Formats: sequence, structure tokens, C-alpha cells
Amino acid sequence: MLTSSNIPQEKQIKLLSIGLTILYIARFLMDWELTKLTFIYYRDWDLSSFTFLLPKFLYPIGLWGLWSVRKYGWIIVTMLITYSTISSLVSLLFEIKWSFEDSVNETDILPLSPIIDEIFGRGSILFSLAQLVFAGIILLYINSKSVTELFKISRRTQFVIIGLVSAPVLIQGLILII
Repeated sequence: MLTSSNIPQEKQIKLLSIGLTILYIARFLMDWELTKLTFIYYRDWDLSSFTFLLPKFLYPIGLWGLWSVRKYGWIIVTMLITYSTISSLVSLLFEIKWSFEDSVNETDILPLSPIIDEIFGRGSILFSLAQLVFAGIILLYINSKSVTELFKISRRTQFVIIGLVSAPVLIQGLILII
């Protein structure tokens, strides 16, 4: 029987790199039109433009580093997966809040514009929960002792990377939710 303990650690990292590369390519293709628009209107860039574009450039670098078992690959991928995990948590909290508000008293709530709903959509709680679980499992795996030893990552580096990425995203999300 083939289990994760039977597969060498480096091979597991390569499989993870392949899986994340497939997800990256799929996401890149889904966002292609918005990416083109962002570059067309480059004069109107703000912080949100950078937070949208930065992962598009960092993921390939991080995935190559992860594939080749380099420290920078672990750092970049951990930063991006941490961002994804915390963003998924904030999205889940928004979905829970919106569903609670919708069920409590629909007349007191300012309805979202149909145009905003069309652009951003309101996902289901189950989808947001699945995103959180998926990203969280990957984050836990790449921070496991065997993986961090392979990449020669100290506990201090782990906490700094995860803390520096998650704190601002979580704080901003909580401020928006409250």
C-alpha cells in the first residue's frame, strides 16, 4: 500500500510542487482577463493591484524553489499559502456573517448591489470552508518537522514568515467584518 510515509520526503515535495503548479496555471488562466485589464489601466494602480499581481509573479519563483528544494522556495510558497489560508478564513467569516445577517432580518440590511454581487459573488459557506481546509492542510504539511528539516528552516523563521503574512491580513479582515 502506498502511503505518504512510504514516499521519500523529496518526492512528496515534488508531487506537491506539481499539484500547486497545476492549481497556479488554472488560477492564472481564470484571472487572465482581469490581469490584462490591470496592465491596460496601469496608471490607476493602487495597493490592491499589487496584491493581485504579486502572487502571479512570486508563485512560479517559489514553485521552482520548492521543486528544487531551495530555502527561498519554501519561504515564498509558505508566504503565499499562509496568505491564502488567512484570506480563506476571512472569507469564511464574511460568509457566516452574511448568512446570519440574511437570516436574522433582511429588511434592516442594506442589500448588496446586484452589480457587486455579479462581480464578486457570494460563495457558499461550504466552498469557503473547503478552501480553508485545503490551504490549511498544505500549510501544515510544509511546516511539518520533516519538511522544514529538508529545507533547513528554523522554528524562528517559520514563525516570522507566518506571523508577518497572517497578522496584517487577519487584522484587516477582522476590521472589515466588525
